[in-house]
Amino acid sequence: MPSARIDSYFSLPTDLAALAKSWPEFVCGQEYSVEFASNEGRVTVQLVHAIDDDCNHVVVHAEQETQLFYLVLGFVTFAMAAHSDNLQLMRWGALE
Repeated sequence: MPSARIDSYFSLPTDLAALAKSWPEFVCGQEYSVEFASNEGRVTVQLVHAIDDDCNHVVVHAEQETQLFYLVLGFVTFAMAAHSDNLQLMRWGALE
């Protein structure tokens, strides 16, 4: 199951759901939380709030590695980069 974590200073808010509403794969969403679906499967985008020493971050997660996952990951990264002066992207979860 592919997952990616995006860390940002969140300098300005990015309403990913509003930006994604025109996508045919858009299912639902609000602000940083968005769900996409196609015949390839589902992709979710979720804001994870800071716990302990961690910081707020966004996770893009899919049931399987598909073209939709990479499209959503690129979209989220590009959209968030427009509102942040520092963005870090990394694979998240178990490495295979």
